Amino acid sequence: LNIAFLLDESGSVDTDEWDIITQFVERIVTFDVSPESYVALYEYAALAAFQELLEFTGPMSTEQSVVIDELDSNNYTPAGQTETWDAVNRVLDDIHLYKTNDNCNGNGDECWNRNDILFLITDGEPTGTDVCGDMATRMAQSDVDIVIILIDPNGVIDETKVSCLDVKNNGA
Repeated sequence: LNIAFLLDESGSVDTDEWDIITQFVERIVTFDVSPESYVALYEYAALAAFQELLEFTGPMSTEQSVVIDELDSNNYTPAGQTETWDAVNRVLDDIHLYKTNDNCNGNGDECWNRNDILFLITDGEPTGTDVCGDMATRMAQSDVDIVIILIDPNGVIDETKVSCLDVKNNGA
């Protein structure tokens, strides 16, 4: 797999939630990602705060520590609004560029044989551009499998704020 993790670091996420997010990703990378997989890390908040933390790196059989080190060294920085739509678009574009223009970072046709998955990890509190609208359509048109993971240490998630992302039920 080519696995991209997109981490919400917006102002609605606090330090405790950021720790939950990074620890969750670390556990997934450590225990659940195939040794043949490649992983990329991104964080987002306001438009200017989107950042690629780590380009596609792998295989995890030899490069897992690089991903863990990046997660451990990336401290929480409150960064304003939540521009989820923009961040998802940028990561989908980056996956496409990785496989085409960048020739899979020199890995040639090998990465074309791997499926792509994007884990969007968020508190589900969009404060920037409306998350709905074109996002459900883009998600439905993409070959990338997208998994949305909602975190809230209090266990209270307002599902109405992210219900448009349910592509199956929205006909997108």
